[in-house]
Amino acid sequence: LLVETNERIESFSNIPQVFKEDIYYKSVKAMGYYRPVQIVSYMFDYLMWGKQALGYRIFNLIIHIFNAVLIFYLFVLLLGNKNKAFFVSAVYSVHPAFVPIVGYVSGRADLAGLFFALLSLYLSLIYIKGNKNPFLLILSVMFYIFSFLSKEYYLFTPIYLFVYIWAKRIELKKDIGFKVYASIMFFSGALYVLLRATVLNFHQEMGSLTSLPFLTRLYLFPYILSQYFISVLFPVNLGMEKKLLYGSLVDSQFLISFIAPILFIAALYRASKLKRANELFFLGWFLAGIIPVSNVIIPLKTIYANHWVYMPAIGLIGYISIAFDDFGAHLKGKKLFSNLKVWSAVVSILLLLSLTHKEAKIWNNEDNLFLEIAKKSPESGRNYFNLAKVSEEKGDYKQALEYFNMSIEKAPINAEYVYGRAKLYRKTNDLVKARSDFEKTVQLEPNVAVYHNDLGSINAELGNIEKARYHWEKALEIDPQSELARKNLEIIRQTTKN
Repeated sequence: LLVETNERIESFSNIPQVFKEDIYYKSVKAMGYYRPVQIVSYMFDYLMWGKQALGYRIFNLIIHIFNAVLIFYLFVLLLGNKNKAFFVSAVYSVHPAFVPIVGYVSGRADLAGLFFALLSLYLSLIYIKGNKNPFLLILSVMFYIFSFLSKEYYLFTPIYLFVYIWAKRIELKKDIGFKVYASIMFFSGALYVLLRATVLNFHQEMGSLTSLPFLTRLYLFPYILSQYFISVLFPVNLGMEKKLLYGSLVDSQFLISFIAPILFIAALYRASKLKRANELFFLGWFLAGIIPVSNVIIPLKTIYANHWVYMPAIGLIGYISIAFDDFGAHLKGKKLFSNLKVWSAVVSILLLLSLTHKEAKIWNNEDNLFLEIAKKSPESGRNYFNLAKVSEEKGDYKQALEYFNMSIEKAPINAEYVYGRAKLYRKTNDLVKARSDFEKTVQLEPNVAVYHNDLGSINAELGNIEKARYHWEKALEIDPQSELARKNLEIIRQTTKN
């Protein structure tokens, strides 16, 4: 949907249309993802290598490398220390948690979003540190807009800047230029939110955790925080997304997880008491990055995902780089510690590189990937649905049917899974079962035009013209732009005339 069947990426003349629609505009139903910069970036890919997947992955890798370079220069600006900046940049560049972002074409949203967010932050920090050229702030605003048009998560980019101002105790009340800049940043973000709530509202379904009360989601925050700590510091059990399985909210996994916020608060208190502004800033960076993906503010579609630390991880790695140095400053035999520090950094980077290589091998094979995710999240119907689609593409319809059945067993009210099985039945000429599944999809989601159109088509194939007419008319009522339903009705009219 993003590349292979997406005509939008084939011409830059489609850019105005891209800014008006869901990136999955060709999907059965709107997914609610408005990321025009992501689609425009695919236009450059298409110009270079058509629709060859390898080219898009290479471009992803190039952007990731640029992001690592930007992190290096950002940390040189923040710390004035190239060794620490190189360590943070190197660890970040080879971290296995980011394999899904770099290796998957759809990861372009995060890659581009972070690229523009880092540029925006870097330019605004140069201004704050003494270069009062207003052109820096103009560019910063422009890159900020590009960042949230890549992915809505990066709306929160200005928070990192204000965390820095707070941690460093910087006084900017008399700086008129910065006040105007902050106002424009706020207005840009607010206007985007307003547009998404009105003319650019593609009716995205809220996440599967919507059913959990706010207080329950807040109670789960320590668990989610601990999982993100583990994703960054001990990335050995990664996966695309995680499902939360528990019998009670007082399960040991939740109670133990309260250690994470306690340690975090202790680190914040220590940094504040000792007036270590950089440590305070990097801890604040990590927290500011985690909160939007913690399910506390907005319920998401999964409890957490390892690759969601793509921006927050920068703060945690930065904190480790300076906290380790501070620890060594109090030891005797500083030369020995200096050697130990270097070797620890080298070993850490090599170990992460090894884990990344292992993770990349899994992601390079769709079968292995979805089977691996299914092992880690056995209750997720999505994984079996993905396996079904892969098997269907290979022509292994028997295996595809088994996976479709498993996905529906895990999520019996998911119309997408039932619809997938219905199309498989139709492809294998099992029309009665196909009609039954198409009827279920319409019952589950009666306001999707494509479901009605396909149910009409299967009724026509089975000779029930009146039912076919009803569902095609219904499809046109829901979506007056439905060409398929219009053509089908015209065929019926012509046949009736003859």
